[in-house]
Amino acid sequence: MDGLLDVKNVSVSIRRAPSDVYAYVSSGENVPHWASGLGSSIRRTNNDWIAEGPLGTVRVRFALRNQLGVADHDVQLETSVTFHNPIRVIPNAEGSTVIFTLLRPARVSNEQFEADAKTVQGDLNRLKVVLEQR
Repeated sequence: MDGLLDVKNVSVSIRRAPSDVYAYVSSGENVPHWASGLGSSIRRTNNDWIAEGPLGTVRVRFALRNQLGVADHDVQLETSVTFHNPIRVIPNAEGSTVIFTLLRPARVSNEQFEADAKTVQGDLNRLKVVLEQR
């Protein structure tokens, strides 16, 4: 459809309760342990988090805590461009599934979009390892 962005859902299933997974994913202090795309360090400032990483210094704002498993976050680059990152944690039998919806920005090539999806999949796989070892 014209005017809509391409979308790719990337997911991983984790052998942990949805409440545990959601608590971990929605906490900014945990970002460096699983989300390489945002950075290796993060600090809290008022309602936001400031991360240092491959995208430079970025401002990260998480959705308010909720009972629905919505762990969305917005990432604002130094240029003020903001990317919305929808994440859902849903129950899956005795565990959880985390779904990251990757939106393809305008002027991003197919190759870059696929590379971004692989990065997100790597981050979600790391999240699985971290949470299943806790």
